[in-house]
Amino acid sequence: MKFLTALFFLFLSTSIDCAAKSVPAEILTTVIGDTIKSRIPNPADPKLLAGLIYDIAMGKPERFVEDSFESFKPDKIKDDAIDNTKMELLKLMVPGVAVYVETARQVFGVAETYVNDWQDWAIKNRAQEFKDEVLSKTTVKELDDTWNEYLYGGGMTYAMAVEDRMKGIFGANIKEIVGKMKEAYQQRRKELERKGKLAKILQERVAAKQRAIKHFLWIKKEAEQKTSGIMEMLEFLKLPSTKENIEKYLKNKQLYNELLGKWRSEVNKKKAAGEAVRTGDQETDAALSAGAEAQNSVAGNTKDTFTPPDYSGILREYGLNADRLLTNNVSPAEYTRLRDLLYGSADAANKACMAPYWNGLMYSSPDIKPAYESKINMCRDQFNRFAADAAEITKRLDEYGVKLKEDLEALVMNRWKDKPLEGTYAALASEFYASSQGKNLERYDNVMYSIETDNNYYESYDHWEYSREGKKNPDVKEMEKRRDAVAGIAGGYETLVPLAEEKAGAYKKKTAEYETLYKGNMTKYYDLYQQNSSMAEYYGAETYDFKKQLNQFSFAQKMLNEKFMGDGYIAQMKGRAGACRGIQEKWNEEISANKKFLADFGNTVKEFKALAVWNGKSGTMEMSKANFEKQYKARFQALLDSVSCSVEALNESREGFFNKEKAVKNGCFLPISEHRKNLNVLSELSADSQSMNFYSKRDAMYARINKMEEALKNIPVKLPSAEIEEITKEANRISREFGFFSTISHENLLGTYTAYKERISRAQEIEDNMLNFACQSSSVPENKDYMGRLPWKVSDKVEKYCLDENNKIKGGAGYGDIAPGTRGDSAVKKLYEDFKQAYESRNVSRVMSFIDENWTSQDGSEISDLEEHLSRIFRVFNEISFSISNLNVSDEGNGNYTVSYDLHMTSRIHAKNIKREEKSSVSEKARTVDGKTRIYKTENGSYWLVK
Repeated sequence: MKFLTALFFLFLSTSIDCAAKSVPAEILTTVIGDTIKSRIPNPADPKLLAGLIYDIAMGKPERFVEDSFESFKPDKIKDDAIDNTKMELLKLMVPGVAVYVETARQVFGVAETYVNDWQDWAIKNRAQEFKDEVLSKTTVKELDDTWNEYLYGGGMTYAMAVEDRMKGIFGANIKEIVGKMKEAYQQRRKELERKGKLAKILQERVAAKQRAIKHFLWIKKEAEQKTSGIMEMLEFLKLPSTKENIEKYLKNKQLYNELLGKWRSEVNKKKAAGEAVRTGDQETDAALSAGAEAQNSVAGNTKDTFTPPDYSGILREYGLNADRLLTNNVSPAEYTRLRDLLYGSADAANKACMAPYWNGLMYSSPDIKPAYESKINMCRDQFNRFAADAAEITKRLDEYGVKLKEDLEALVMNRWKDKPLEGTYAALASEFYASSQGKNLERYDNVMYSIETDNNYYESYDHWEYSREGKKNPDVKEMEKRRDAVAGIAGGYETLVPLAEEKAGAYKKKTAEYETLYKGNMTKYYDLYQQNSSMAEYYGAETYDFKKQLNQFSFAQKMLNEKFMGDGYIAQMKGRAGACRGIQEKWNEEISANKKFLADFGNTVKEFKALAVWNGKSGTMEMSKANFEKQYKARFQALLDSVSCSVEALNESREGFFNKEKAVKNGCFLPISEHRKNLNVLSELSADSQSMNFYSKRDAMYARINKMEEALKNIPVKLPSAEIEEITKEANRISREFGFFSTISHENLLGTYTAYKERISRAQEIEDNMLNFACQSSSVPENKDYMGRLPWKVSDKVEKYCLDENNKIKGGAGYGDIAPGTRGDSAVKKLYEDFKQAYESRNVSRVMSFIDENWTSQDGSEISDLEEHLSRIFRVFNEISFSISNLNVSDEGNGNYTVSYDLHMTSRIHAKNIKREEKSSVSEKARTVDGKTRIYKTENGSYWLVK
């Protein structure tokens, strides 16, 4: 037994790599292909898979592996390149490669950023100390330790926290500066973490490549082992070793057992015939040889002689066969075939040992039988010793196999049943979302998303004008509610950020521990399995792919990059908290501005209502639109309509009066007496409206409104509250409705009264002139024509006087002799007759109608000077007598005339009893254009002197 134990351990310690029968490449490729396709039934690129199978069959899988890793470079990962098909194949075939890919994406998938930007910021913001003392650290631990001391103080270097140290240096933006420092620290920490992982991932890259190559070589070896045994049996049985036959026996266990049975039968037949059995396989032939030796050792036994069988050769081959299984140099099927062959050979040798003594035992006398029984028992004892030694070898193999299976099972992390990273995440997420802020996080995010996408109509200060409330601005109380809402969101984020960082840190730690365990177990598992693949298969240890663990690891990586743990999401929460504080500050400023405005102008409406009151003859009334319309209709409309019509009708233009038709049509063709009655009523209304103080009140309102508008700009009030809008709206309404009373204000009525009075006076003056002298100088038809054009109804007295032929000056005006043969004399005579009448009626517009628009005189006067001069003297004198004599007209041709005459003009001012006479010799030029004759130049005549 000691020998057998020593022999077994010798087997265990000796690596035996007996050459298997050479397998044709075509067959090996088929077998390897079947193995790989069983794992990848639907490859994305069949050609690529065929190339991998060929490389494995040729024993050169490194070619495919190198190409795959070459296409998965860090720069392509950083640029978000998708795994190529080769790397996808590797991931499916070799779980260790899948782990490397996940880790590589974790490390290289983040765009490389350095802290130069932060360092530049630090310099610009006078934070050189922060740059030198914190950002310059080269390890994560150094950075963490320095940052905590720098931020909170209390260490050897910094006694005070950074905010306390910065007071008096940075001013009011300390919080913002410290926030920027924290971002810089976090960015630097990520970079240092990444740098630490870079060295590790490069080592993992090399290890992953080696693992893939080793895995593919193992697949090749397994294929050779499985195939070579079948080929040996086929050749021994003289059956064709075709690809089809080999595939058939490999894939169908029943057919394989049938083949094995035929092989055994043929071997036993040859042995029974005494033939030397040679299969061509070294291990099989050695087993057959050992069996032959055992049988030969008892071949000389007779009923009288006895030699115990020698099982040493069989036992040696039995141990070697077990050792080949243990050292992964034989397939389980081949091991079983040889084991059964060896055990069968031992059994045959035992039967051969007992055969000479069976007949003697059955047919001999009783005194001889004990001798035969003794020899048979000796054969049995020898076989039993062999069987015990073989069982010991098998037992030790079983023990190792069971231990191997247990060791492999211990490495698979409870297979798919445990989901520690999902469970940890769920627990951390539950804790995070259990807080009141966590429960509201979705609402916070929805609000901030609406703000960021310009779709917020409540909390967002900048987009209040899109309010769903019909664009009605919020009141101050509502503003405070909106400010408090956004402040609550800011506070929520500020509470959640450290909580999220805490949970993320805990999850990163758990993930890192899991990653270490997972990668370590998987590496150990595949190394152990590949080193003992035959044992593992024989003892039923199935190949485990670690996909569930990889899924856990992938899940963790995904969660660490998503809310609520993702660095990006945490940074987003920080940014949103800052944005909320910014919005809160805007609301604060706006609320303050609104309150200041309301403090200054809150009583405006009350003041305006006090101003908009009229204490007139109709009593005290609010000066509203409704009251204006009521008063206007009752007291003013009829009169003012008539007065307005009269003022327009009595307007005397340069051309004279031309509004009679309007006066008749609009009902203001009245005698002067009626106009005077209307004027008196207008005077009374004007006096009544004086108590209105319209313009002083209006100016006070306008000044107040202007101050309000200036205040809105200068405070400034960017978002007027509902209160301000109401004040502005009501103040504008009151002032606008107050403005209706301008029509009946004292100032406007007085202006109308003055204009109306002047025009009545002018009308009266014209009637007086007509009675005094004008009608005497004109013919009745001319007087009738003239009166027919006046826009008021002349008095009966004037009408009777001017139409009486007996009131004409006998012989008319003296014009002297007209040069014989002068053409156009009648037109020129008519010109001066009309001119005389217009002058005596002191009608500027009528006089000017006989003057050409390009008129000039000897003193350089122009028509505008003349018009101004006539207006002045006609206002000064109450009466002007205009007498022409010795009128001479010379026709110059083409409608041009030279005119000369003597003028005697008498002017009177009745109130002062002033009379002025003036005589002059006048020389003028006249011309007829479009049937109208006008004076266009005065060459001599003192009465024309203007300047």
